[in-house]
Amino acid sequence: MDSISLTHLALTARRYWPMHIASGDSAAGFRIGGAPPVGVTPEHPKEWTQYFGTFPISIGNGKAQEMSIFCSFNYDDPDDPCFITDHIYKALVGDVVQCVFHSPARRAKESQFRSELDAYRVEIGKDVADDFADESGGAPHQIGGVPFFQDEHPRVRKTSADLFEMGYLYALRWSFPGGGDCAVRGNWPFHNYSFHVYLKMTDQGFDYRAMLV
Repeated sequence: MDSISLTHLALTARRYWPMHIASGDSAAGFRIGGAPPVGVTPEHPKEWTQYFGTFPISIGNGKAQEMSIFCSFNYDDPDDPCFITDHIYKALVGDVVQCVFHSPARRAKESQFRSELDAYRVEIGKDVADDFADESGGAPHQIGGVPFFQDEHPRVRKTSADLFEMGYLYALRWSFPGGGDCAVRGNWPFHNYSFHVYLKMTDQGFDYRAMLV
C-alpha cells in the first residue's frame, strides 16, 4: 500500500493492513517520530504540541496528499486542560490532536514540534482478513479494518458507532510498540492507550476524528 485510500477503506471494511515500525529513518512516505515535514505545522499549537507521524493519503483523483498528526497531551499536571486522561473515550478534533492535510513534503531537518520519539520509517504489510479470530485483535498498528478496543468502556463503542453513523471511515490504529516493531527509542506519545483515527471526505477536503482508548 503506497497510500491510505478512503475509497479502498470503504470497499474493504473487513480487511486491514498491518503496520510495523522499522529501524532507520525515512524522509518520505509512511514515517513517525523525528521532525515533521518541511513547512507543515499545526494550526493551533500549544505548549505541549509535538509531531507524531505522516501518512500518505489518497482520494482517488490522482492527487497525492499526506496527513501529518500532531498531539498536545500533558502527562504530568492533572489540572492542565491537555492532561492525557481527560481525553480518553472521546472524539478528539482540533485540540489535543491535530491532523494536518498537505501536499507531499520531505522530513524537515529540525522543527520546534520535533517528536519525543526518534525518527522511524513505517512498513506496510499485505492486507489480511479482519475476523479477529486471534484474541490479540489483529496487528498492534493497522490501516483500516474493524476497530478493536481492549477497553470495553460503554462510551468507547458508542463514540465509534456515532462516528460511523456520521460517515467516517476507520483509518488508523496505533498501540504501544511491540511484536514486529524494531526497538523504539523515545517517549511514546499515547502512553499505554491505543490511538485511533477516523476519516471522511467533505466538500472542503478531509475531516478527521481521533480517539484514545
